[in-house]
Amino acid sequence: MLNRSRIFWFLLTGLFVFCSLYYLSRIYLPFVRNSGTPGQARLGGDFYPRWSPIRGLLLEGIDPYSQTADVRNQVWTYGAPLETEGQADPIQFCYPGTLIPLFAPFALMTFGRASAWMLIVLSCGTILAIAMWLRIFHLPTFPFVLGCVFAITSWPFAEGLILEQPTLVVMFLLTAGLYLACNGRFFLAGCLLALSTIKPQIAGPCIAWLLMWSYFRHHSRRLIAGFVTTLVVLLAASEWLFPRWIPEWIAFVNHYVEHSGSRLSLQFIFGSTTGLALTGLIAAFSVFRLLKLRSVGPESASFSHCVALVFALTLLMVPRSSWRSYDEVMIFPAGVFLFMRLRDFKNEQPVIGLAHLSSLLAMLWPAIATCALTGVHLLGARLSTESIVRAPTYAFFVVAPLTMIALLLVDGQAKTSSRVRASEVVAAE
Repeated sequence: MLNRSRIFWFLLTGLFVFCSLYYLSRIYLPFVRNSGTPGQARLGGDFYPRWSPIRGLLLEGIDPYSQTADVRNQVWTYGAPLETEGQADPIQFCYPGTLIPLFAPFALMTFGRASAWMLIVLSCGTILAIAMWLRIFHLPTFPFVLGCVFAITSWPFAEGLILEQPTLVVMFLLTAGLYLACNGRFFLAGCLLALSTIKPQIAGPCIAWLLMWSYFRHHSRRLIAGFVTTLVVLLAASEWLFPRWIPEWIAFVNHYVEHSGSRLSLQFIFGSTTGLALTGLIAAFSVFRLLKLRSVGPESASFSHCVALVFALTLLMVPRSSWRSYDEVMIFPAGVFLFMRLRDFKNEQPVIGLAHLSSLLAMLWPAIATCALTGVHLLGARLSTESIVRAPTYAFFVVAPLTMIALLLVDGQAKTSSRVRASEVVAAE
């Protein structure tokens, strides 16, 4: 028979799953559909602006970074081209050319068929990624199953799936690369890491750390060979399909960053200059700690701490918009690590404990907000203003900073392994 603790967690997970699905289907998507951006309310809202320019390049020779490609994206998203640059997202193709050979098979299909296949790929990849993360942290079966169910239906993952956001592809590739590296498949791990460079701002910190880690562990250097080999092949294929794309992409990125309005998490709190300086300071402390632990084994608790730190640092350093939450899937490893450390909470100093609990609360805010909005909506309230509907995104600018502070404060060099720690948690239940 299930004990009371397991019944409680099972029911709580079920509640979060129901509320997340209800919020998505009955509150969020109807609101977006009525707000003048019908494309974002359809399956593949972020996939079409990648599919269409690549298809135009392969079948018609249209430059993906051109105005012609932008207009097609805008017509699909807004129903008409944008007349002037304003607050509306111009829906441009801002990815490097390395995305072209990976998405070419989808671009040769009709959008309906390509979108269906992309949803299957992202769903399977996300489930596998979550499973690999929970195996990397050595969680037992019951938390493993509940963690998979909760994560796949949580708002950041759900938003990424409905939009078919390539961030989920990168998340899977990074996770698979890390998982293979932990199991001694270094060359193949490097190959997958190279493929994740389709979003360099997301993949960069993890790739840099794993390359450093493999360099200082001499028998792991095949990871570097796999990464370099695959990256060269990927660059050659993209150059063959779209010659001289690199300078055009660099110029486009400079323009995009200047006009997109995206900012770092700490810049939303402290302003552009101070936020950038604080981000650099936290990044420096994180790099110092990672360098100290550069040769730890994958079976150690210190390795789990490094993994959590790298992925939280990624989210801290990625420029973001206040109304998109899918990048928060990168915080999942840190959430697992901090949840596993809850057993040590009573032994922590008050400041550390406060940072620990605050970071977990910020991560859970989307679930809390979706439950609250679902309850209010079921009681008959009309949720029609953007400030209310987008409540699950309100904590986006504090998730990464609070998590980084917690990870830098907690002891990441515990003598016991994460496997033993997880087993003790289950035994205590």
